[in-house]
Amino acid sequence: MKTAKPWAGVTARCTLPEDSSDIGQPGTFPRSVIAAGYTPLDVVLHGEHVRHSAGGTAGNVAAILAFLGWESAVVGEVGSDPAGSALRADLERSGVSTVHLLQTTGSTTRVVHKTGANGHSYHFSCPSCGVRFPRNRRLSTTNAERLAELLDPPGVFFFDRANPGTVRLAEKLADRGVLIVFEPASGIKAAYALKAFHLAHILKFSTDSGINLHGALGIGLGRRDQIQISTSGRRGAQYRVGDSRWRTSPAFEYPTVDEAGAGDWTTACFLHALTQNTQAQNNPTVENVGDALTWAQAVAAVSCGFTGARGLAHARSCETVLQSAQQLVEPATALVIPTTNTTESAACSTNPYRIKNDELSLLRAYTRDVCSTCLEPTTSADRSTAVISWDNSIPMAA
Repeated sequence: MKTAKPWAGVTARCTLPEDSSDIGQPGTFPRSVIAAGYTPLDVVLHGEHVRHSAGGTAGNVAAILAFLGWESAVVGEVGSDPAGSALRADLERSGVSTVHLLQTTGSTTRVVHKTGANGHSYHFSCPSCGVRFPRNRRLSTTNAERLAELLDPPGVFFFDRANPGTVRLAEKLADRGVLIVFEPASGIKAAYALKAFHLAHILKFSTDSGINLHGALGIGLGRRDQIQISTSGRRGAQYRVGDSRWRTSPAFEYPTVDEAGAGDWTTACFLHALTQNTQAQNNPTVENVGDALTWAQAVAAVSCGFTGARGLAHARSCETVLQSAQQLVEPATALVIPTTNTTESAACSTNPYRIKNDELSLLRAYTRDVCSTCLEPTTSADRSTAVISWDNSIPMAA
């Protein structure tokens, strides 16, 4: 069967000149990613305003890599409803292909993010209409088998939920030489999570996930060459390759507005830096991993200065983001941050979807006959083909 590139027709925002980094000389690694897993519609509430954005770890990592110039796609299933349409539309506006993010019967997963002076909180029901949101929709095994046969293999397959569908797709893509990255959202006791653990070339997790550094990971259940990264927010990160000793990478200080999404920026930027190094692509050393992680943590710190998981990408150009990270890294290390191609950066900075003078730097999705906050339909009419419009001035419903 002829394979297809899921990102065909999607234009990357930024690229890297071949001599742009001392992290390592770029090789032939295909700068493309397919992501699967948790991809809800984020409903961001800030004061009296509401905004909508594709979210979740899988959605954010795919969108951030697209922001950095990668060919990017999300695969899976969302609901056949206005929330699903808005989620797909936002990914597409971010440069992510949704050709294989199918809208199927049912409702789309959503998460309400309340941000403000009291911090960032998460809610799983609508504060306006009261509807409770459905749980994450899994990639079915049938769709995983279909995708494995249909798609051209990417450089990276990223997933953050271990279930029969995502693990099957990871197995198929690993057999075709794809770099497998797994970021579990919780412990690794479940059988499918253990399979994912064994498949992964890169395993990244937060200490908040419940994974025990000195338990399962400590006895080396993974691949002998597996890169393992443990993040702890402001306390920094630990990393190792294979069964080598754990090393520490301190976090950077940066004025914080919202820490949501910092881990997703770390993941995406780590992959971006590591895959520039020809040696690291095939035989990563502890030094390669440490350098890439340092840069990723710097960008993640900058992301905390903006509201929303991807507020930074909506508010700043690629080049500006990298320059800000450079200023953090330079005093601590001789590492040189990758810079963007001037022409592409100019195109990125004039992106028509970048909103000026909007502290959220996000847009609000809307259509007829829905709750203005969570986009839940208010009538029994078929809303599967709802036309989604975007604005930045409509307040949240009372």
